[in-house]
Amino acid sequence: MAAVAPWPPPPAAPGPGARVAVLGDDPFHPSQPFAGYRADLVVQGDVEHALARLVERVGQAIAPGARAQRAEAWAARHRAQREAWRQEAVAAAGKDVIATRWAVHELNLVLPDNAIVVDETITHRLEIRRYLDRLTPGRFFTGSIGGLGTGLATALGVKSAAPERPVIALIGDGSFNYNPV
Repeated sequence: MAAVAPWPPPPAAPGPGARVAVLGDDPFHPSQPFAGYRADLVVQGDVEHALARLVERVGQAIAPGARAQRAEAWAARHRAQREAWRQEAVAAAGKDVIATRWAVHELNLVLPDNAIVVDETITHRLEIRRYLDRLTPGRFFTGSIGGLGTGLATALGVKSAAPERPVIALIGDGSFNYNPV
């Protein structure tokens, strides 16, 4: 990852059983006293070359056919989880209070195939990512970049870049009326 902090915020760090390797031109960041993240292996070197070699070595270590088997197992697990989430969303319909998962499920059903979604909902982000599952790469942007109030401007920028496509902005009430710029 090309970043000063590999997993912001710190509570998002990998679990205790995960092994962490750091690779970079200057992995110790001596000029940054706050870069004290846990690492099991630190390697200094050219990132592009090192990653190419790593991909080559991993490819040699995997038995023929094992990758496809593993990928299908994960795909089946993913499909089952998606179906469970869909059932949760459908079960939330018709309640006195509108549940985010139901509203997003309904949006997912009517969303045009070429639509782009810009999200700045903050508190509903997990459910939006979970239940809005028809989006393909390049069709989801976030307007949350460290402060509130950038979602609408982000949506307008996306619309300017793709004027022929529908752009849907999902913005919470606090973000909609706030712009620190």
